[in-house]
Amino acid sequence: DALLLTVRQKNFACHTGRYSCFGDKGFKLEDLYEVIRGRINSAEPGSYTYRIALDEAALKEKIREEAGEVIGYTDRDNLVWEIADLAYFLLVLMARNGISPAEIVNELWRRRK
Repeated sequence: DALLLTVRQKNFACHTGRYSCFGDKGFKLEDLYEVIRGRINSAEPGSYTYRIALDEAALKEKIREEAGEVIGYTDRDNLVWEIADLAYFLLVLMARNGISPAEIVNELWRRRK
């Protein structure tokens, strides 16, 4: 008594403001990477991601700043917050240079052996 459709959803489908009436969509860093790539490729001047990706020196400075904030964290919640910021800017640098998350995972796997 149900019909299942597969669609490319934008925003929310449930009247409660959730991704779906059947639970929230899982989130992966690869999802964020694709959003970042899309914003960089959109060339939309109002996009912070697009603007910071254009200026490699500013992007490197943000990475340096966020790395310092990770080192100087004050508690666990603050550490999570700062690592998330650092990860975002690293993903922007990766996308800017055409490096996929899979390449990083492969490199880490290679080093493990």
